[in-house]
Amino acid sequence: MFNYLEIILLFFIYGFIGWIWEVILSLFEHHKLINRGFLIGPILPIYGVGGFIATIFFTGLANNTDNTILNIIYIFLGTTLICSILEYFTSWFMEKQFHTRWWDYSKMFLNLNGRICLLCSLGFGAGCTATLMIINPYFRTLFDNLNLSTQVLKITDLSLLLIFIIDLAISFKIINNFKHISDNVKEDNTEKITTLVKKTVIDNYNMLYRRLVESFPNIKIYNRLSQLRDKIIEQQKKIEKAAYKLDMRKIKLKNLQNELNYRKKQNFKEKLINAFKRK
Repeated sequence: MFNYLEIILLFFIYGFIGWIWEVILSLFEHHKLINRGFLIGPILPIYGVGGFIATIFFTGLANNTDNTILNIIYIFLGTTLICSILEYFTSWFMEKQFHTRWWDYSKMFLNLNGRICLLCSLGFGAGCTATLMIINPYFRTLFDNLNLSTQVLKITDLSLLLIFIIDLAISFKIINNFKHISDNVKEDNTEKITTLVKKTVIDNYNMLYRRLVESFPNIKIYNRLSQLRDKIIEQQKKIEKAAYKLDMRKIKLKNLQNELNYRKKQNFKEKLINAFKRK
């Protein structure tokens, strides 16, 4: 098992590995090196948090030599679920907080609101499983061989945490300014807002702002006008849906009324016939 100082160090290692992975993916997809993520430094916190959580909750299963295959299946399914929840929440929070959708899986197979998709979730699960079964044992051996003292680990962790917090503060300020830029755009169409904000950032802001535009080429930026427009459209859809249900009920009632009238006529005819028969 890792102690808490080593797990904190692993958070930064996983975040860095995730950053390298995303840079490689962007190289294949966009044919150029892109500093991925919303932080300035080479770290993606979502990977760090995912690896951090997986290490805490699943190391016991990974170290259990009984029913190894079954344990691997449990680890894969468990980490897939945890990472999916983590990615969905991150997407939701970043969008609600900054009026920006940083990634969108709407065109991917079996996606949930465009925030997560089956392929990416399975990829996260496979990555966490490989981390717990292969990478963590390597780091366990490495830490044992280095025999780092508690003091060295504390200094390392505190230094990394300090740099991370500073980076986080600066990056969040920059991202928050994106929201202010978008609110100044007098448009209510997401595509137009995104295009105008990108142009404004590229033409008027420094490299830290421009980097975000390059890091997230599929970014979608909203503002208050577009959110109001989306709410109006949503309410219109609800009204149309309610109106449709009401029309269906009216048709159903009309059919029932027609059937009732028909039955009344049939009963009246039967009574006349019976009356003539008795005469």
